[in-house]
Amino acid sequence: MIDRYGPRPRSPAGKRIRLFFAGCAAASLFAAVPAFAEEQPDANGITAPSIAISLPYNGDPTGLRKLMATYGATFNFTYINDVLGNVNGGLRRGVIDQGRLEYDMTVEFEKLIGWQGLSLYTNGFLIHDTGRIRQRYPPR
Repeated sequence: MIDRYGPRPRSPAGKRIRLFFAGCAAASLFAAVPAFAEEQPDANGITAPSIAISLPYNGDPTGLRKLMATYGATFNFTYINDVLGNVNGGLRRGVIDQGRLEYDMTVEFEKLIGWQGLSLYTNGFLIHDTGRIRQRYPPR
């Protein structure tokens, strides 16, 4: 499309906004660089930070986690829970409890069978009780 009116004059405020967003984009690139560094598990198969180091036997009373780590298999479980409630006012009162259990496992085949440079990563989610939000609070 041809602009019949010529180039539009740019305002100083528009230039400041573009510079602000360009600066934010550049800062996000520099801030994202440490995210590429992956934490390696220790000799017990625990990736820091973990609550397991504050538990008896490092959260591994049977030694299974340490044994799996010697063969190159490490795993983590993460549980997040939210309790949301409306106790006063609004259309409805009530409490909703929802959460997510996340599992991830990494297998390094170099330690397991000697294949150098091959690894497998898998993860899964178990999300519970999100349907109640849709049932109790449908969009209007």
